[in-house]
Amino acid sequence: MKSTALALLTSVLLTSGSACSVDDRPVYSFVETNDAGEQVRVFKFAFTESKGDTCLGRGWKRVKVVYDAGNYTEDPVYRLENARLEVLLRNSVCDAYDSYIGEVKKDGSFSGNHVLYGWSSKTIGSVTGSLSMP
Repeated sequence: MKSTALALLTSVLLTSGSACSVDDRPVYSFVETNDAGEQVRVFKFAFTESKGDTCLGRGWKRVKVVYDAGNYTEDPVYRLENARLEVLLRNSVCDAYDSYIGEVKKDGSFSGNHVLYGWSSKTIGSVTGSLSMP
């Protein structure tokens, strides 16, 4: 069963007629900026309902990468609990996690941070997300 936030996110994305789609899934864009407000990277993802495996336990689902110009991501997965979304960008090393973590708002937008965590924790950028336009 989908969580309320995922159902809301999916509903917002699916009802927008101007969305890009991949395999009938809406595409969501994430833009990361550094402390100076400069754009660091852009990703476009389609969220799936397929189970994803991580070292972090259960409840993760696979992300289909639509755009990653720098080939930064590695087998990404996501978890959405209530309105808290975490996208694990690099899912290859246990105890060294590289994630976008933040909140999905009622309009479907995302606001959060790029966080490295495991043995320690460090925020390395700000992230916004929204429905991709064609």
